[in-house]
Amino acid sequence: LRQDAPHFGAAADNNSKGCGGVMRSAPFGLLPFSRARGGTDSLVFTWAAEAAGLTHGHPTGKLASGALAVLIARLAAGEGLDAALDAAMAELATREHHEETTRALRGAREAAADRPATAETVEELGGGWIAEEALAIAVFAALKHPGPGPEAFLDALSLAVTHSGDSDSTGAICGNILGALHGETAVPPELVFEVEGRATLLVLADDFAYEFTASGRLHDDHRPEDRWRQRYPGG
Repeated sequence: LRQDAPHFGAAADNNSKGCGGVMRSAPFGLLPFSRARGGTDSLVFTWAAEAAGLTHGHPTGKLASGALAVLIARLAAGEGLDAALDAAMAELATREHHEETTRALRGAREAAADRPATAETVEELGGGWIAEEALAIAVFAALKHPGPGPEAFLDALSLAVTHSGDSDSTGAICGNILGALHGETAVPPELVFEVEGRATLLVLADDFAYEFTASGRLHDDHRPEDRWRQRYPGG
């Protein structure tokens, strides 16, 4: 990756808009430049899009990633799902080549308003193999089951994965959205405790939060800089 993309923002030499970029973009909505910390939608969007662009060269692969990051940032700042989606789509509309992603998100909202929460409706939104379809399916499922609590969370995830396409990706993105909306207590404990490598993931999540909220206390002259770099040698 370093050889082919020597700097952040370098474009991948392909025309892929697979869902891998959007599937990994949610953390950009939690960084200190998110709206919750005085940042802008534009910055959140751009960083997520550029990260996706390291591996996915098609504009839609990048733009769907940026839209999800803004959605996550707005939800994490305490906004409701509809308002956060409005903001994400407004920022998306300012970007060149936004039409595919905008059309997919509009379709998801219209389906959530007018169509039943069934596998057939999900299939109409696509297979989730490409970025805008994966995002649309996840948004649709979250809109159909937006309520707090483990039961609503399970209903949304079940809807997001009940199709013949890339169901693990659509489920993951839906989980990102609902987690940002309701917090970790909304996640059913029976799912949490079945996660493979849970202890490692919890350490990684805590370290992510520390690095981007209290890095000065980690990296000044009296802190464990060497141990931190041993844990994350690529930094």
